[in-house]
Amino acid sequence: MSADAVVIRGPTGVGKTSTAWFVHTLLRAARVPHAALDIDWLTASWPEQGEWNIETRHRHVAMMAESYREHLGVVYFVVSGVVQTPEAVERLRLCLGANELAVCRLDAPRDVVEARLRVRQPPGALAWFLERAAVLDAQLAQDGLDDFVVDAARPIDRVAEAIVDVLGWISPEIPTARPSA
Repeated sequence: MSADAVVIRGPTGVGKTSTAWFVHTLLRAARVPHAALDIDWLTASWPEQGEWNIETRHRHVAMMAESYREHLGVVYFVVSGVVQTPEAVERLRLCLGANELAVCRLDAPRDVVEARLRVRQPPGALAWFLERAAVLDAQLAQDGLDDFVVDAARPIDRVAEAIVDVLGWISPEIPTARPSA
C-alpha cells in the first residue's frame, strides 16, 4: 500500500487509541519516522466550534502535522479517531499533508466492545457510550470508506501488527530516522 498516513477508525470502545499506540511502538522500534495522533482528543475543549468541534480538530491536525514534518522529519502519520464521511477523510488527508490516507476500520463483536466500555466508562455515562458504539458500528460498517478492516477482538499487539503489515511501512525500502548526534 502506498499510503503515507492511516486513520484507524471504529466505534467507541473498539480500541482505536490503544491500537494506534501499539502501531507507534512498532514503528518506533523499527526507527520509522512517524507521528501518532488521537484526533478525538484534539477536539476536547470548551467552548466548542460546531458539532463535535470538528473545525478545531482540523486546525490542530494541520498545525501538528506541519510541525512534525518540519521539526522531526516525519514521513508517516498514524491517526486514531472517528471519521464518518468521504469529506472528512479528504479533509483529514489535506490537513496531514498526506499524498494518500488509508482508512482502516477496527471491527469487533458487540459483546467485546460493550465489555470494554463497561470497564472504562463510569455508570452515569455508560448508556450513552453503548448507544453511540452501536450507532457508529452500524454506520461505519456500511459507509464504504474502508481500505481495509482488521479484527480488533484479538490481542492489541496482533491488531497493530496486522495494520503495519498491510501498510508495509516496516521494510528495507522504507526510510528510517538517522541516529541523533
